[in-house]
Amino acid sequence: ARQMDQQLRKSCASLNNNQCEKLQELAANATELGIKSNDLITVYSTMQHLSNTMSTMSNEYQEIVANYQKIKDTELESAFHSNQIQVFRNAKIKAYNITQNLKIDYQNQLSTP
Repeated sequence: ARQMDQQLRKSCASLNNNQCEKLQELAANATELGIKSNDLITVYSTMQHLSNTMSTMSNEYQEIVANYQKIKDTELESAFHSNQIQVFRNAKIKAYNITQNLKIDYQNQLSTP
């Protein structure tokens, strides 16, 4: 900014008052434009960072949903296997009971003359 002021004073020395005022106005506008440009760059950078953060959060949410679905699928599969095991146990018990009944019936037939 100081260098710009020095350049402005040098330039104004060779100009009339009206031209010098226009040059000073132009310099002030350029300074304001630079400040606003920096502000805009900062806002853009912040928005880009927020956008990246939101994108990351969205991806993580999708991963959480996918993992939850895997857990539910595993839970359903586990329940199915557990049910299959229970069915097998019941069949085994039934088969054992039938063989016991058959054994008793067979023994009764042997003991009956």
